[in-house]
Amino acid sequence: MIQKRKAVYKTWMFVFCGGLFFGILLLGGLKELLVNENGIFGPAFLRYLQNPKIEQNAFLAYVIRQRMKEYIMLGILSTTFLGISSVYFFIVWQGMISGMVLATVFVRFGLKGIILLVAGMFPHQLLFIPATVMMLIWTYQNCSFFYYPGKYIGPGYHHKKQIFVRQGFLLVWIFCVVFIGCILECYVNPILLTDVAKIFYLS
Repeated sequence: MIQKRKAVYKTWMFVFCGGLFFGILLLGGLKELLVNENGIFGPAFLRYLQNPKIEQNAFLAYVIRQRMKEYIMLGILSTTFLGISSVYFFIVWQGMISGMVLATVFVRFGLKGIILLVAGMFPHQLLFIPATVMMLIWTYQNCSFFYYPGKYIGPGYHHKKQIFVRQGFLLVWIFCVVFIGCILECYVNPILLTDVAKIFYLS
């Protein structure tokens, strides 16, 4: 079981790297759209970050909706035969987005763009990344348990009830972590990102 789990995780890593590489390549076709005055990390974007006008409670509600719907969708798909496919699609999609963002930052700012990138991810991604990995594992285990027993990588229990209790506990834990991450993204990250953006803005 441990070897099977390691093989699955290794495959996920290769799939993510493939999506990352494709996202970097894709930036070439969308360069004019992303790397312009109003594009991501562009001058207009950085000016906004210096003096963001955010109604934080409304922003928190928006972020929770946006973050949670991905996890809810994965949870729903985990109960269908498409659950495992949705895991791979999600990994490729996240890899592509990461590749495009990474390439955009380097095109605009070079190596110092890493500072802005890290500021945009801190501290909420410290919670979102492990929560997302756990959700992908949860989705994979759920789907394989119901539809593909030969691919199941979860712990072996003698009774289905034990598996359901474990999966339910993990899902609650994941959603709690995501909720805390949303609070950090709305109330802590904007402060850090605003200060860092001032370093990159050229008047």
